[in-house]
Amino acid sequence: MTLKKQIEQHELRIVSLDVPTSWQALSDKDPSQADPITRAVITAINNMLIDLMASMSHKDWLSRRHRQKQGIERAHTLGKYRGKQADQERHKKVLYYRQVKKLSIRETAEATGYSTSQVCRIQALFRPEN
Repeated sequence: MTLKKQIEQHELRIVSLDVPTSWQALSDKDPSQADPITRAVITAINNMLIDLMASMSHKDWLSRRHRQKQGIERAHTLGKYRGKQADQERHKKVLYYRQVKKLSIRETAEATGYSTSQVCRIQALFRPEN
C-alpha cells in the first residue's frame, strides 16, 4: 500500500509550512470548514499542492544525481577523480595480524574493524604472483 493511500485510509491531514491552505484544513474552528463542499475543495487543493511539491522534490533529486554523475565522469576523463583511497595503515595491520601474529580471518576482521570478506580481499591484493 502506498503512503498516500495509507494517509487517506487513516484520514490524516498533512500540514506544511509551505502550504498555507493546509493550516485551514487543520482548523476545525474555521467557519469555512463547516461547509462540506469548502472542506472538500481545500482538501483537494492541499493534496494537489503536496503532490506537486513531492514531484518537484523528486525531479530536483534526479537532476542533482544526474549532475553529480556528470561531474564524476568529467573528473574521470581529466584524471582528477580517483575514488576513495585505501587505508594503507589498516591494510598493513591486516597483513601483520594474518602473517606475523597468525590470527584467523575472523579474529583479524574483529581486530581491524573490517569484514571477513574485506580481510580476504586485502590478502589477495598483497599475495605474491606465482
